[in-house]
This record gives sequence, structure tokens and C-alpha cells, in this order.
Amino acid sequence: MDNNDKLTGLYLFDDFIKVASDRLNDQPDNLYVLISTDFSKFKYINRVYSYSAGDKLIKDLADAFTKQEGCVVACRPYSDHVLALFSFEKADWAVQKERLKQLEEDFCREHKKEYSKTSVHLNIGVCVVEDNSEPITSIIDKANIARRSVKGNYSVPYALYTQKLQVLKEAESRLIPIFEK
Repeated sequence: MDNNDKLTGLYLFDDFIKVASDRLNDQPDNLYVLISTDFSKFKYINRVYSYSAGDKLIKDLADAFTKQEGCVVACRPYSDHVLALFSFEKADWAVQKERLKQLEEDFCREHKKEYSKTSVHLNIGVCVVEDNSEPITSIIDKANIARRSVKGNYSVPYALYTQKLQVLKEAESRLIPIFEK
């Protein structure tokens, strides 16, 4: 684990998987939450403001996550996507949900003037880890399902993964091939 993402300084994806998996196994009594996030209309931000401005936005997001209390490990798997694993005392989750909402609001407000030609908005998916022995890649998939469920919905600060979201995603996956024939 000697290479980090050159833009953000965060772990590379494979190293993130290892560190997150080890942590889930080593400290099973804590509450773990995996957050998956990306920007709405990021290609537009790059086109209007430049790639270096888009890179700065990604770096700022990475910094915002890693400075949050409880952040165990974070990575940028690709493009404008950032993953972060958080650890909390079980009783703190209600407080942490409010902090997550505040993080999204503060981050977007802070960057509003700098990116005034577009609306800076984060799509955030959250998966509360129910079983620490579940593979981290499965937990990431769940957080990504939640994140994609709020894409384009600017009135929702984040989505929490539920089994209902999984069922809807699977139903959608079965329907799409029917229409592609």
C-alpha cells in the first residue's frame, strides 16, 4: 500500500478494499457506514470551468470527507467518485446522519460562488453495514445503488440503502432486456 491517488492523495481502490475489510473484521463492535458520492453534471463542470477546476472540486471533496470525525479510510475509484468508510459508536448514528446532511449543504454552499454557472450538487449513497463479515465490495455496491437512486434529485441530501432499493434495481434489470429486443 504505497501508491495513492495522485489527485487526492486518497488510497487506490484495491488498497481501500484491504484497509476497509481489515477494519470491519478487527473492530466489529462499532457501527460502520460506507458512503459513495459523485457530482451531478460533473462533465458540464469540466467543460465550463476546465479540467483543473473539476480536479480542484474533487480534491476539495476528498479533503472534506477525510476531515470528518469517524473517517476510517477513503478512496477515489475513478473520475469524480469518492468512497469513504466511517466508524461510529452505535448510539451516534442519529447525530451522524445530521452531520452528513450538513456536510453536503456546507460543501455545496462553499463552492457555489466559485462555480456560479452551474449548481454544485453531490449525489450521496449511504450503506449502514449490518454484517461486518459481508464483503466490502458488496457494501460498496449497496452504497452505489443508493447513490444512483438520487441522481438528479437536488432536494435530497443523500439516500440510505434499503432492501427496497435493491428489489427495485433488480426489477429494473429484468425489464430492460425486454425493451431492448
